[in-house]
Amino acid sequence: LTGRYLSPDYPVIFLILVYLFLPGERLLFRSEKAGLLIFTLVMAAPLCLQIRGGLYDVDKAVMQELSKSHSKDICVFFRGISTEENYFELENYDRVMAMRVSAKEGEDQGDTGLIKNEEEVVLYVPSGRTVEECLNRIQGIDPGFKTAERLYKAYYSEAWVVKR
Repeated sequence: LTGRYLSPDYPVIFLILVYLFLPGERLLFRSEKAGLLIFTLVMAAPLCLQIRGGLYDVDKAVMQELSKSHSKDICVFFRGISTEENYFELENYDRVMAMRVSAKEGEDQGDTGLIKNEEEVVLYVPSGRTVEECLNRIQGIDPGFKTAERLYKAYYSEAWVVKR
């Protein structure tokens, strides 16, 4: 949420931090340039880690368009995802099915039989889980699903299209 609501303020915050850091930097480092370089590297570290972990699609319009293009597919929404952050994409699907990543023993299959008749299924994979885990769950219902292709990566989940 901070990326969405506070990102316009980041340049101002960064300039204030640099201004506040300059007196301390002069005391800590003999070379002012080396101090500013180290300060910049420390400030850039979170962004580098985020890029290394995979860039996020922050363009909501693109995510909306992609979810609308697959609106006729069943959307399987696995537990452990913040519904609020994915609401606007989820409302584009005609059919949304909530499911656990790992089936409970003796669990009633319920509506999961609807997946068997589909050519494509959209999976929302929660952060901390892999697409393989979710694909295994879907293949347990219908082994005909073979390939998974990432649709987009949102803040708390990834959307994948699973095809036969």
